[in-house]
Parts: sequence; C-alpha cells; structure tokens
Amino acid sequence: MSSMSDALSAAGLLVAAISLVYSAWSPSIERQISRTYSAEAQTRNKEKNETREISNFRALPLMVACWFVFLTFLPRSGIIMKTAILCATKPNLACSYDDVSAIFILTELVVAGLALHLSGRVGSLQRQIDS
Repeated sequence: MSSMSDALSAAGLLVAAISLVYSAWSPSIERQISRTYSAEAQTRNKEKNETREISNFRALPLMVACWFVFLTFLPRSGIIMKTAILCATKPNLACSYDDVSAIFILTELVVAGLALHLSGRVGSLQRQIDS
C-alpha cells in the first residue's frame, strides 16, 4: 500500500471533486424528486423522461463514484480500525495516537454518508418515475 498521506490526499481530492459536482447538480436532482407530473399522458411521459435523464446521468453516476471511492479505501480503513480496536483492548501494547489515520477514517465516513445519501436520492428519483 502507498503511504497514508498519499491515500489521504487522494481520498480528499476525490471527495472534493464529488462534492463539487454534487453541489452543482443537487438543485436539479431535488427539483425532479419534488416534481408534480402533468395529468396529460404525452406531457407526463416527457416529464418522466426528464426525471429519468437526471437520475441516469447525474444522480446515478455520482452515487456509483461515491461507492467506488468508499470501496477503494475500505481495506485500508479496515486495517486502521483493526489496529485501533487492538490498541483499545490490549492496554499493554505501545500504541500512540495517529491523527492522519483518524482523519482518514473520518474522510471514509464522509464518503460513506454521501454514498448513502445519493443512494436514497436515486431511490427517490426511481419512485418518482414509477409513480
């Protein structure tokens, strides 16, 4: 594995990129989730296609990117957590606090939260399309 600082830099850069894109696309995603469709069938189909496009080309790619970032760094996070648990349960070990590892875990939790949030948004868009 690469050094912890390299991994943290990569994770931080990926989170920043995903967050930037999400902040730009979030209004259109939310607008489609709260959209009320027309009663007229042809117009309703056109509106649902617009919602489908937002889901397939904005929300879904962002969700997949978040899950890929989360899964990419999961093995390193597991090692860090295993070490932390070992240090907490075995007081005779000479363990010291590692702030870089702690921030890495925090970054991984932010990615997981964003991935879960986007999964919910994709589900909401799908329910909106199916309604």
